[in-house]
Amino acid sequence: MAYEYYGYPADYLERFRAGIEKVTNADVARVAAKYLHKDQLAVLVVGNTAEFDKPLSSLGTVTNVDITIPPPPAEKGTDAAEKATTSNPEGKALAAKVVAALGGEAKLKSVKSSVPI
Repeated sequence: MAYEYYGYPADYLERFRAGIEKVTNADVARVAAKYLHKDQLAVLVVGNTAEFDKPLSSLGTVTNVDITIPPPPAEKGTDAAEKATTSNPEGKALAAKVVAALGGEAKLKSVKSSVPI
């Protein structure tokens, strides 16, 4: 059905596989030389540098990038600690509706684990 919907021929998989099998090492090398430029490649490495087997600088120039997510700016006239302890009545009302729709607090407390679907 998918082949028909997208206008593919009935023997699409056979044609696709045959096309892949025709590709030679020379074809791959030719296309790689045309589109992959070593001087323009970048590699992103994330991890604990103390656990690397050798320093990253042994592979070339290393540029550290700070990926820290800054905290949101504080609203004018509002103390951050005060805001963290204040209530959101609309949020509480919505949460109460969700709890009720799911069968109430007792029902929710009986859930031992959940798996997203």
